[in-house]
Amino acid sequence: MNPQSNSLRVTKTVLFILLVFLSLSGLFGIMFLIDPSGELVEVPHSLLDKLPIDTFILPGLYLLIVYGIGSAFVAYGLRRQLSWAPAAGLTLGLVLIGWIFGQIILWGTPAMLQYIYLTVGIAIFLLSLITIRKQGFLN
Repeated sequence: MNPQSNSLRVTKTVLFILLVFLSLSGLFGIMFLIDPSGELVEVPHSLLDKLPIDTFILPGLYLLIVYGIGSAFVAYGLRRQLSWAPAAGLTLGLVLIGWIFGQIILWGTPAMLQYIYLTVGIAIFLLSLITIRKQGFLN
């Protein structure tokens, strides 16, 4: 096995693991559908003060659909070696980075969880970009 193909396999494996992690995390959005007030998961309602919404239903749907289902879909595509999967991973990484920066702009000083997901978003973006380059799409 040549070193380039081994390197690509490792890159895709790490990317797959991060996508599965993000997908499982995104399923957390269900909690906001069960209890739109956020009390069930001890999220302060004051986080909604700067938003034009009264409940956590929309953020919960976003987490569930984009990160829960979307990440699982991209992970599936990556595992099946579908040509669109790395580009979808690139997009998902950018969306996650934007989501976290939006939270930081709204609420100020980031919490540890935001640093973690910002790192995950950057890693997904970079690993997807590396995968695209190694597969010869950006030569």
